[in-house]
Order: sequence, then structure tokens, then C-alpha cells
Amino acid sequence: MTRGDWLRDLAIGLFVDQKITLGRAAEIAGMSQSDFMRQLGKHGVPMHYDAADFASDLETIAARGIQQS
Repeated sequence: MTRGDWLRDLAIGLFVDQKITLGRAAEIAGMSQSDFMRQLGKHGVPMHYDAADFASDLETIAARGIQQS
């Protein structure tokens, strides 16, 4: 196991336990957020995204004037 593998697995474990955010986990793993999200998918790990997160995202979209389809 390489250092990179170890850091990736550590980051996934901390993310699964909801001890760190997606951004922090990606940083620990030395990956972009999109690459880390792909790793989560490969490991069958669901994203932590609930109704409150969705509502917050909608508010952000509305505040920036981005039209929804």
C-alpha cells in the first residue's frame, strides 16, 4: 500500500464517519473534489446530501440569479 493509497483510504473513512467535509477529505487524499467523488463512487460510498443541503443550494442559485430548468 502506497502513502497515497493510505491517505485516500483515511480520507474516505473520515468522510464516511462524517468527521470531515468532502472538501477536506479531497485535500487529505491529494485529489480534486471531483476525483475524490469518483473514488467514493468506486468504493460504493454515498454522498452526504440531505434536504437541508438541497434547500441551501437552491438559495445559493437564486441569490446568484441562475435560472433553473
